[in-house]
Amino acid sequence: MKILSMIALVVLGLSMVGCGSDSAVDPAPPPTVDEWAFPASTSKFAVSLYRTASTVALNGTSDVRVVLYNVTSLFGAAIEITVPQDSLEVTEVVQGKVFPTTSDALIVSQIDATNKKVSYGITLKAGNTTTFSGSNVIFKMKVKGKIAGPVNVRVNRSALELKNSAGQPITNFASIGVENLTLTVQ
Repeated sequence: MKILSMIALVVLGLSMVGCGSDSAVDPAPPPTVDEWAFPASTSKFAVSLYRTASTVALNGTSDVRVVLYNVTSLFGAAIEITVPQDSLEVTEVVQGKVFPTTSDALIVSQIDATNKKVSYGITLKAGNTTTFSGSNVIFKMKVKGKIAGPVNVRVNRSALELKNSAGQPITNFASIGVENLTLTVQ
């Protein structure tokens, strides 16, 4: 009987130790997703359309980021993106991180579903001595998949303008690359 009592006390003691709040393990927090992330590059000089995955769910929403790579002395930009709005609806355009404060910049954006394009213009205000050099997202488009199938999203090269503070094209503008994007709505 003494042995059974001792076993019962040991089991009871172990179960109480296991139930203590000190032994509880908190689950790891979910990973944070950087909604402005893009692949790094020290060599490319481009305007690139980027999305983390190549698919968009039918009736689902997602972001397409417009990334400037390795630009110098940027004071203002005008970018036009062709989006087949019958397949992929642009619901919103959001300012990116190139010029982070809206108080220092003038911004115009337009979603033109009739002509299947998104136009975005941003410039720093007169008297501002800061320019942007480097790589970052200039804006992103929130999109919704409407019709299943492949969708080609394109930068309109002829409407692209990247200017310095003197209103001239940035250094090497004539050689800037354009990276378009093909998505699949499914």
